[in-house]
Amino acid sequence: MQTAHLLQQIREATGRLVMSARSLNEHDVAAPSLCSGWTRGHVLAHVALNADSLVNLLTWARTGIETPQYPSWEVRESDIGEAAGRSVGGHLDAITASAARFESAAESLPGDRWSYVVRGIGGDAQPASEYLTARRREVEVHHVDLDAGYGPERWPLDFVESELVHAASKLSRRAVTSFNISVTDLGSSLLVGTGSASGNVKGPGYSLLAWLYGRGSGSDLQTDLETLPELGAWG
Repeated sequence: MQTAHLLQQIREATGRLVMSARSLNEHDVAAPSLCSGWTRGHVLAHVALNADSLVNLLTWARTGIETPQYPSWEVRESDIGEAAGRSVGGHLDAITASAARFESAAESLPGDRWSYVVRGIGGDAQPASEYLTARRREVEVHHVDLDAGYGPERWPLDFVESELVHAASKLSRRAVTSFNISVTDLGSSLLVGTGSASGNVKGPGYSLLAWLYGRGSGSDLQTDLETLPELGAWG
């Protein structure tokens, strides 16, 4: 596993998010984000707290002692709500400090412990290594949710390519109508669902990914289906 490369990608994504946050004023931070019911402050607080929650999982992998990602869903939501009211400077400090703690925890994890299976708050048991890509996903997707000028079209192409595979796999575990996605800028296609595809949905990778993630309406996509498939809320 190329830990150093993945950490560099996370570092770059975090740097872009911090630059966007620096452009906000106190009024902006208190305004609604693209996440229903959350202000921009909630989004920034979640990004910071998520980094520390992943430190807990890497600690679990390092020590073998169960260390929950969060104490509970209720505590997670309460902590986000409490931290949402920070000043812009407070949010920037929290994101930078928690990102550094996550990076330090990742760099100090022995190579043979990345395969150790831990369980996030969502209940999925998976190797600790999966939480490197998960962290990048959190930063990139919530950067879009911040609604501060960074849209899906600015996602790095390699991120889009790998996340399309992840999204297709995750959605295929749901009871969704099977369909193909044709990625016009990557020249690739993926099956979402199981069994024979009922039709095709076509467009650039970032637009497809935004739609699959519930971050886009799909109005810019092309399909031979009567309507775009219902995907349900991303979670």
